[in-house]
Amino acid sequence: MNYYFLDTSAVLNGAYKKFNNVWISPIVLMELENIKTSQKDEQVKYLARQAVRDIISATDIHFITTNTHAKWKFKKYPILQDIHDHWLIAEAAALKTHDNEVHFVTSDGAQYLIAK
Repeated sequence: MNYYFLDTSAVLNGAYKKFNNVWISPIVLMELENIKTSQKDEQVKYLARQAVRDIISATDIHFITTNTHAKWKFKKYPILQDIHDHWLIAEAAALKTHDNEVHFVTSDGAQYLIAK
């Protein structure tokens, strides 16, 4: 089965509307909340509010919580630092098994390359 793990930039760009079997980390939800109350551009704040409303009403979005396996993946790759972007990569990697394929979806080019 294919899973699509979205980071914050992908959520802000509406990627959750394009895929089935979407996974979102609580880290992304916290970042969306921070955006809504930040000094960011009003359009970005609007996108964050809209994404949260859409996610609440969606039926094919799942939430992952950081687990021991994600922490192990994080420690296994020394390139990863203790920042949200890299924790998201570790969480996505922890979802991957021989039975499923996980696609890390981001609009951030550097994060994409690190995840790759």
